Amino acid sequence: ILVDKSMDEILYIKDENNACKVVYKTEVRIVQLTSLQYMKKLCFMYGCNFNYQVRFVSSILKIRQKVPVIINVENKHIYFPVYGLKNENIWIHYKMIQTLKQDIRGRCIVCFKGGKKLTLLCDRRSIQRQRRRCRRLLEIIKESIIE
Repeated sequence: ILVDKSMDEILYIKDENNACKVVYKTEVRIVQLTSLQYMKKLCFMYGCNFNYQVRFVSSILKIRQKVPVIINVENKHIYFPVYGLKNENIWIHYKMIQTLKQDIRGRCIVCFKGGKKLTLLCDRRSIQRQRRRCRRLLEIIKESIIE
């Protein structure tokens, strides 16, 4: 079963040894897909096409790299990649982030709602940029729906 829990429970999806680790608020599951394959199936399950979502968001935000993907706008289910799509990756659920910190080595620590943490080999500003992109995306979509 790909998803049998609420989408609100997923914190992040991380590539690990030709599979991916899906981290929920209360448990961790290993799925025999890459994180990219998992994201594509997640999009499909929610009635959207991953490639179309990437093109759509890319054109709205005028970006080409690390493009966030909308799974469900109404519930703010947006995932963004930490690294480029050609690498092993981590997809973070935008609305589940509580705070960001940086350790003394310069690594970013993502603190999620519910208390779990994820340490990333990137600068905190990189994740802050991704969060701003997601916020901006929601604002643009909200404005276009109202008009």
